[in-house]
Amino acid sequence: MADVTKIEFEGRVWSFEMKLSMQQGIVIETAYGFTLSSWLEALQAESFKALHVLYWLMLQQNGEKTALKDADCDVIELAVAWRVAAGDEDAEPEPDPTQASSSLKGSAASPMSGTPRVTTRPQPAGEVPATG
Repeated sequence: MADVTKIEFEGRVWSFEMKLSMQQGIVIETAYGFTLSSWLEALQAESFKALHVLYWLMLQQNGEKTALKDADCDVIELAVAWRVAAGDEDAEPEPDPTQASSSLKGSAASPMSGTPRVTTRPQPAGEVPATG
């Protein structure tokens, strides 16, 4: 039995097992030409088609039977949710805009305040920087 992965997406927690039926595999191969190994590689590369298949399988495994062509969602959010569920330490879910971050409460400026940082040293007046 495959391990169950919990994917937090679309405001709910989805159960997902890395398994599929022969009929699902044939639908996937017919629609996109993926073999099992090529789908897994494409999923790792976050191919749109591979993520589409992932979402369709998530729907199927959670009792929402729909045609592959009709499965639609926010692909960026799905990719992030998949990376988080897979344990990718670099993946960070988007902050919920309805929830104020405790680190920003009461702070005078956000790290993204729009103030540009100076990255070059100022030149003394009258001096022209050397070129070449």
